[in-house]
Amino acid sequence: GGVIGHGRTLYEPAVRIPLIWSVPGGRRGARVGTPVSLLDVLPTLLELAGAEPASGVDGLSLVPALREGREPAPRSFILETERHPDSVWVGLVDEQWKYMLSTLAPGRTGSLLVNLAVDPGETRDCKAEHTEIAGQMHQSLEAWSGAREARQAQRRSTWLDPKREQELRSLGYLK
Repeated sequence: GGVIGHGRTLYEPAVRIPLIWSVPGGRRGARVGTPVSLLDVLPTLLELAGAEPASGVDGLSLVPALREGREPAPRSFILETERHPDSVWVGLVDEQWKYMLSTLAPGRTGSLLVNLAVDPGETRDCKAEHTEIAGQMHQSLEAWSGAREARQAQRRSTWLDPKREQELRSLGYLK
């Protein structure tokens, strides 16, 4: 079944969405079977425009897939959504596994590991049977989260003066 709404869950019907392109020299009606990311849009547009790849940008160009049918290599993706100000969900998904970590309220967390190969409907938490995989994915998410916070703080320090930062915090745009 589908999910009504958008952006408030990390379950497959909300995150596995079509990305449709029409590009010069592209293959009509072609389909890329390997999951891709919205992070791939900028590198793809830059290559299509003949521009140099941007440094420090995540994602990869999909031009080889769009024009030549070369599938991108399988990779893991980070998922993130904010259900409400005190509830943030982050996830890590690869070809077989999805690990989701939820901050339900300050100090309270929950997690879920799903084997997408055998449970595409994401109905069964299997982290008790696969503690090593859950642990590795949890560590990867924690590392990503720490690195993201450091990058955000560094970027913010270069463009955001203290007065503007306080204004954005008061409006709820920054935490």
